[in-house]
Parts: sequence; C-alpha cells; structure tokens
Amino acid sequence: AGVTALNLTTAWPDDDFELAVRRIEDYYGLVAREPRLVIVERAEEIPRLKQEGRVGLVLAFQNARPIGTRLERVETFWRLGVRTIQLTYNERNFVGDGCAEATDAGLSAFGRALVRELNHAGIVIDLSHVGRRTSLEAIEVSSRPCVFTHANPHALVPVPRNITDEQIKAVAAAGGVVGCSCFPPLVWRGDDRLPT
Repeated sequence: AGVTALNLTTAWPDDDFELAVRRIEDYYGLVAREPRLVIVERAEEIPRLKQEGRVGLVLAFQNARPIGTRLERVETFWRLGVRTIQLTYNERNFVGDGCAEATDAGLSAFGRALVRELNHAGIVIDLSHVGRRTSLEAIEVSSRPCVFTHANPHALVPVPRNITDEQIKAVAAAGGVVGCSCFPPLVWRGDDRLPT
C-alpha cells in the first residue's frame, strides 16, 4: 500500500513489564520471519527503507504502565527498541491523569522525573489519551518536542479524547506535531450515521 513506517502499539495499555517484553519479543520474531519488515531505531532509517521498498516498525507504548515506578526500565525498553511512549491511557496512572479523568490533576512528581528520563533516553513522548493539564505540564517539562500521534481538535468534535486549541498551540510551539485520527468516535459530530 506504499506505507513506509508504522507506529505500532507494541505494549497494550494494561500490560505490565513482563507482558510488554513478551510482546516486543513477538515483534522481533515477526521481523526475523519477514525480511520486508525492519524495527526502526532511528528516524534517519526511514528514507532508506522507502528506497528499499521495506516497511519500518516503530515500537510504541500507549501507556507508561510497563515502567511501573522504576525509571531504569526506560533505558531497558530503549535498548529493546521502544521509541515512543504515551504517558497515560485515558485513566490516571503513576505519571498523571488521562483524558477520561474528571480531576485533570496534571503530572505527578514521578511523571516529571519520567519525562526527563524519556528525554535523556531519546524516547518520544506521546500525549494522545493524556489529560489536558498533564499534557501541558509534560510539554513544559520536556526538553524535547512531544507529539500527539493520534488526536483531533476538540473545537471540531468535543469528545474527551480530542485536544484543545491550547494543547495544539503548546505542542507546536515546542516543536512537536499532531497526527490526526480517523477513529470514528473522534470525528463523529452526532449526525445520523457514524463515519466508516
């Protein structure tokens, strides 16, 4: 289909450390069986993969849960090939509040330390599914650009998973980007038919 690289949810949102490692092992097994696939470790590899007609797999977590409260796991996951970690998945964890939390309490002290550790390791911080205040504080604490890999403007479709103009402007001002999502509930405006 012409896809050059995929940002894959390698560890599922509720996975713990052991299950996350097992899923990473599964992807390495897939790459070993399918020579067209490559686990991407550096962005600079992607243009070469395009020329070779191969597909890059970017290992990503949609929740920081596999890290638990052990910051040393950040380097472990980096060494295993993980290049993107989302701070929360809708709900509160040790890092901060997700977008489905009514409290919008923001980034925890551990979350601030995790942001700095992710920066140090070179793992991209994904703010999709993250609460408004938590995401804004992460952007402020981070010394590297953060991203929203899959979110849409809340002003167009006001659901908790979409992001405010304030979040969009803050991530852009810090050098980050927003990747839009075609997931039907995030683009449906309540008319008679849910988008396909």
